[in-house]
Amino acid sequence: LVDSIFSFESRTKNYPNGYDPLARSSSGSTGIGQLVRTTGRNYGLKVPDAKTKTDDPAVDERLDPIKNIDASLKYMAHLNEKYKGDPQLIAVGYNQGEKVLDKHLKNNDGKLVPDNLRQEIAADLTDKGKLSAAQINQKANEPVTYLAKTVNSPAFLNQSSLTKGESFAPPTQPVDRSIPTNY
Repeated sequence: LVDSIFSFESRTKNYPNGYDPLARSSSGSTGIGQLVRTTGRNYGLKVPDAKTKTDDPAVDERLDPIKNIDASLKYMAHLNEKYKGDPQLIAVGYNQGEKVLDKHLKNNDGKLVPDNLRQEIAADLTDKGKLSAAQINQKANEPVTYLAKTVNSPAFLNQSSLTKGESFAPPTQPVDRSIPTNY
């Protein structure tokens, strides 16, 4: 989940697979974890006011890859606890913000995709002959299946899981399994 969030959030032209330490969004999110100013400050980073434009990690610590990742992981740990380990809610909460997600869940009986919207989309696609009900159900469950496979299986990454042109280098040091990796 962590890799998915970081690689998605910090994609840029120069870093198409993510992890751009200088990535900036139009909303002001910055760094590998795309932290907004408030979240960066809440997790101990030195962040200048909105008028200050800088690429100096000493001025804006969200640009320091280690500090950004550390603060991002602390935020994800908080979301993991708050949303009881639900990878979908953690990812949406991280991307959209807790307040937005909490309001959405409150207004939709605690569901990420309300039943009426799911039914409306399914009916519309079926009526137009685009997808069958079975195909719609499969597509709706693909992200959940992928997340469950990757989050619940720490050894999911191997040479056969890579796409053409990617290479895999196993860790050079033993992996410390005592550190939680499911947030």
